[in-house]
Amino acid sequence: MTNLLQLLFVCAVLFGARNASRCPGREWVARAGTEDCYFIYVVNNDPFTPGAEAQTFEGAIEECIIRGGNIFTADDDEELDYVKSRLSSELEQYWFGLSFRLETNTWSWWDGVSQRPFNQNDFPNLTPWVSNANGNGSRTGGVLAFEYPANVVQFQPKSYDEKVGFICKGRFNGRPLCKTEDGWTFDSDRCYLHVPEPHHFGIAQEYCFKEGGVVATINSERENMRMKMWLLKHSNRVAWLGIKITNKTANTAAGDVKWEDGTLITDTAINHWQTDGLDLPNYIRQLDNGHDYCGEIQAMIANNNDWSLQSNCHSRSLPFACESEKTFCPYGWSEHSDPDSGARTCYRRVPEPKSWDEAVRSCQSLGAKLVEIRDALTHRVVRDIILTEESFSASIPKMSYWIGARNYKNAQRRFQWQDGTSLTFTDWKNGVQPEVPNQPITVGGPPEPVDYCVLMDGLSTIPQQGIPRGSWDAQLCTEELPYVCAADAAADISIPDTIMPDITCNAPFERFHDGCYMYNETALNREAAQAHCAAQGSYLVTINTVGENQHILGLLKSDAWIGLKATSLNPSTGAGRWPWLYQQANGAPFNGGSILR
Repeated sequence: MTNLLQLLFVCAVLFGARNASRCPGREWVARAGTEDCYFIYVVNNDPFTPGAEAQTFEGAIEECIIRGGNIFTADDDEELDYVKSRLSSELEQYWFGLSFRLETNTWSWWDGVSQRPFNQNDFPNLTPWVSNANGNGSRTGGVLAFEYPANVVQFQPKSYDEKVGFICKGRFNGRPLCKTEDGWTFDSDRCYLHVPEPHHFGIAQEYCFKEGGVVATINSERENMRMKMWLLKHSNRVAWLGIKITNKTANTAAGDVKWEDGTLITDTAINHWQTDGLDLPNYIRQLDNGHDYCGEIQAMIANNNDWSLQSNCHSRSLPFACESEKTFCPYGWSEHSDPDSGARTCYRRVPEPKSWDEAVRSCQSLGAKLVEIRDALTHRVVRDIILTEESFSASIPKMSYWIGARNYKNAQRRFQWQDGTSLTFTDWKNGVQPEVPNQPITVGGPPEPVDYCVLMDGLSTIPQQGIPRGSWDAQLCTEELPYVCAADAAADISIPDTIMPDITCNAPFERFHDGCYMYNETALNREAAQAHCAAQGSYLVTINTVGENQHILGLLKSDAWIGLKATSLNPSTGAGRWPWLYQQANGAPFNGGSILR
């Protein structure tokens, strides 16, 4: 049918999805030609999705700060129109930073940190709605809402206490308080990641360590209630607590037992242990010797006896939560804390191969240095970073990574770190430092002294030979390998770029915010229309937001092809499911959500 039917069509080149690593998180979108990023929070009613709750006005302000920005305030009408064009749902309403001030009886921009007057002359498209709205004697904020079938995005006043979606605005170098894009939430000055899938305690420990935290501890009644409510929300009754006694003996005392965050069990602000009337030291003393004991919390126990130590760490699987301090590392960096010193370090795995000297300079340009591994904990952290699922996928070759040690043409073949200090911790392959020449070698000319540099071997994947992945080896420093940078979390870590490059639309394309569009008035069948767009370096347009849909609608004079087609029946049927699966013109799957009509 599409080969016979001829329609007009719209081609597009879109840039608005370029969020890269320059925003507070991958959930943000960078606006071309600016240092600004935006996050539009569409309410998700799925109770199993972290943070899937609408927010009050003040809750929206707090959420935006947690995510590395502030609630959205517009500098001009063009920016307001840009944000309106990014709205993805005609069924949602979104808080933004326009607030009615009772003391002055006026509307003002308020992002939770600073306040500035709302000048109606600067926002002609917003002024009519604001002029007809007032606070009605209550604390009132502004909401952007898509009005259907009128097909306009308009302002609505709402009480601060109503809960809707929200819009955040941040800078290119903003840092979230927690890794919200990975499901972490923020509460009581700490970050939490709830994991409903049950695991043995040891696996829970390893999972949280790789995420940069520990199995969650509890230090307040609020934290205790929060954990129990999460369990009940997921129909679970028991979860691991972040505390373990390894091989309990007759000499094990309460003063020897620590929570996963290093706090002594005797220093906990609250005590909910099921001690059967015993004080805590005697409770621990009477536990059977020769076993490991792990903490559990019972959600269905209403009194203050909902914690226990059980000897089933290795046989029972329970859900758990991870806990960490607030995040200081920018998006694209992994953060880990030393449980003894509390020092926090940011790590970045750089997959682009460079020589060792080039890797050193590259890390320095980011405000970091090529990673130095001076203890077993740092070794474990770096090993886990480079041996991720991504780096060992079928599409990416297994690689080794430079670390910050070399022999500097040393006749004694002594390796040292960049500051000249010796290697006091090592993990050489097969347990032996590799032999390197201590004499100049010939490389197509007269003999020259050469340096050997140290790498962490990502190719050691043969367990039967006893070679763990992440062991060390040495190679000529001129070899090009990927590498790992490290920096103190308090350092001013540079972002690769400070501004999303602006775009230029060449005729006959016309710009609409972060995309270039061309409306073609020659009727063609769909395949010919797509071929015509491809010849222009574009695709038949795929519409991702309600605002974009309205712009395309304004271009059309009659029905027209867009870059969306049904490819197969949807195997997931049921309420709210579309009967077909759709594909974009570039071959990518399409999930149009509420804009698919």
